[in-house]
Amino acid sequence: MQSRHLFLVALALTVLGSAPALAAPSFANNDLKGEYVFVVVEVHRIQLVPGGAFVPEHCVIAGTATFDGAGAMTIKAKQRCNQTGGGDVSGTQYYSVSPDGSFLISESADMADPVHGQLADHGRTLLLDGTLRTSPDIDGWWGTAMRR
Repeated sequence: MQSRHLFLVALALTVLGSAPALAAPSFANNDLKGEYVFVVVEVHRIQLVPGGAFVPEHCVIAGTATFDGAGAMTIKAKQRCNQTGGGDVSGTQYYSVSPDGSFLISESADMADPVHGQLADHGRTLLLDGTLRTSPDIDGWWGTAMRR
């Protein structure tokens, strides 16, 4: 009986050891395509009057982002801020997806001062963060988006 168990263990190790490794998924710009509903929270410092002290401003930006699958994105959103009010946010931005599913979004094609993100749930959900932002006035920037 014991030799039978050893045989089964040896067989299992042989089969598992010879199984081909699963390749990690690889992503590209065309994996980020379609319309996403998003919400972003931004905390930054503003100067209310010239020469005055800086005060924190909290903004919520919510709307849609449409990705073309080739590196351009169109935003249509509303922004609400506790100090300066709000308004419409719209325009074209640019993005680049890395093979690991992370991506950058920037207001300029040269990807200056980008926002970082990560594709999740096979590209149906986006996690957004501002960890790569270089503006000294931005204290925090984060959000999520879901494909319609």
